[in-house]
Amino acid sequence: MAAVIGWLYCFLWYTSILAGYACLFCPFVARYLHFQQAISLYNGYIIHLLAILSHDKVVIEKYIDYVVSNSYKHSLLVFPEGTDFTENTKKSSDNFAERNHLQKYDHVLHPRTTGFIFLTHQLLSKNSLDAVYDVTLVYPDIVPQNEKVLLSGRFPKVVKVHFARYSKSVLPKTEKGLKEFLEKRWLDKERTIKEFKATGNFLHGKILRSQRRWELYLALIFWSLLPYFTLYIFIVVGWFRSIVIAHTLFLVVLNFASGGFQNFEIALYNFKKFK
Repeated sequence: MAAVIGWLYCFLWYTSILAGYACLFCPFVARYLHFQQAISLYNGYIIHLLAILSHDKVVIEKYIDYVVSNSYKHSLLVFPEGTDFTENTKKSSDNFAERNHLQKYDHVLHPRTTGFIFLTHQLLSKNSLDAVYDVTLVYPDIVPQNEKVLLSGRFPKVVKVHFARYSKSVLPKTEKGLKEFLEKRWLDKERTIKEFKATGNFLHGKILRSQRRWELYLALIFWSLLPYFTLYIFIVVGWFRSIVIAHTLFLVVLNFASGGFQNFEIALYNFKKFK
């Protein structure tokens, strides 16, 4: 669940998400992804992966060809660790470190490098990558580890975000180099989180603060009221309720029939392109 909250914090209107296929059937996550799919024709995009290399390479290639052909300027949000940080996943990460003679981490999981390497290499080869942003989220008080935490009203009071930008000019061009680059970033993450927990601050880089706090309060009011307003309209207005139900059923059927709206979108584009 912490990874899902990370999606919401990192989400930008032009952001695409590299997500596991199983997320489509998780509470709250599925609804969020369905919403993102609804606007994907214009802004966003969801790439559902099965953690099967042969399948995922085809999915990623289709995505890259699609955005390159349309000259889309977009962000792609990737979670190389692939899951939440829990006691069980940490054990798996430690076992992986032992088998591969790597350092064991206390605050992060070892990243899965294959997908990142293939994706980055493909984007670089097509001159469709400007930079890689390394984003680290730190929850000083409450970690939203599962839905039970959120439903009980225990939300993080503060979320600290650490950014580091790596332009394409400094990115390695080989698969070995990209693997070492990603592993080095996770060493940096471990150090960053460890330093923050020891000092309460990030010790590297500039501190950025919003100078227009009224925008934050306006956003808080808007997003707090939106769910209640939408629920009220759903109950009171019949045509709106019909659209929501029809839209939801359409996306659910599409997910089972074709693997998601993104495949329908690409198929429609290719049909128009070669017609």
